Amino acid sequence: MIRVEGIEVSYGEIPVLKGVSIEVNEGEVVAVIGSNGAGKSTLLKSIAGLLKPKKGRIFYQGIQVGKLPAHKVVRSGMVYIPAERELFPQMTVQENLELGAYTSGIAKAKRETLKFVFALFPRLAERKRQLAGTMSGGEQQMLAIGRGLMSRPKVLLLDEPSTGLAPILVAEMYRQLHRLKEEGSTILLAEQQIPAALSLAHRAYVLENGLIRLQGRANDLLEEPEVKRAYLGVA
Repeated sequence: MIRVEGIEVSYGEIPVLKGVSIEVNEGEVVAVIGSNGAGKSTLLKSIAGLLKPKKGRIFYQGIQVGKLPAHKVVRSGMVYIPAERELFPQMTVQENLELGAYTSGIAKAKRETLKFVFALFPRLAERKRQLAGTMSGGEQQMLAIGRGLMSRPKVLLLDEPSTGLAPILVAEMYRQLHRLKEEGSTILLAEQQIPAALSLAHRAYVLENGLIRLQGRANDLLEEPEVKRAYLGVA
């Protein structure tokens, strides 16, 4: 479904991704894990069309999309949800959600999609008239994911969804992501919360200093000595 072939991305003269290749199949949850500054967000932004690789190619459903503008990537079926959430704080929960249903052909199904999002995140239904800026960090993250789902994406690109959240809120959010997984959603997840990400994912890549160092089944990587030592604090 997504195939990234040897992309190189730089900020000015500083290389961030150095020939990264990954694949995401339909119905898979794939995690890209690593420390802060490894290049995880840069990878997702490149796939979403927000950054343009200097080299390499990005394919989505067999079509090269690496040079498409971000709005065309969204219309193709991929939705990027940034770590910063980027909600409209002076608008209500429901107004923020409805803004996510702007792509062509979606408005007719907006009511049904809204019901699905409210069923997935009941707290959003309870607070649909509340201003987004007055919600907690965890609630705002749920709203950001819900807004992304309103466009009925074929692929969710989730960038560090646990950023700034207390552990109890991280656990609650990941419970909802497991529900999306059970629904058969295709998700590419960038994350520093390694145990949570690997418990959700089918497969994972370990990104370090702009290079893929390890890859494999998520369960296997949880037992990988290098992952335990570097990210789980296990000697």
